Amino acid sequence: MSETTVESSTRTSHWSEGDALEVLPNGWCMLPPKQVCNRGNACLSCDKFVTDASHEPELRRQLTDTEQLVEQRKAAFLAKYGTLMSADNVWFQG
Repeated sequence: MSETTVESSTRTSHWSEGDALEVLPNGWCMLPPKQVCNRGNACLSCDKFVTDASHEPELRRQLTDTEQLVEQRKAAFLAKYGTLMSADNVWFQG
């Protein structure tokens, strides 16, 4: 079996051929193959997610898309309710 190494700014991970490694558009999921992910699409805040500089364009695109979505939701909220979203609105929660 061959072994592969993934290096990121925060960690280096190794796995052997045949292990399941989830390759994502913006990094890798390092969850062990026999474990089940219960986080849905919350990869960026998961401690099993790693990325590196090679994914920077995709990460920047995702950030831009998210910022645009938040601005659209804020505008829709203002149009519907005639007031700005409060700081405790779900769209502003981390």
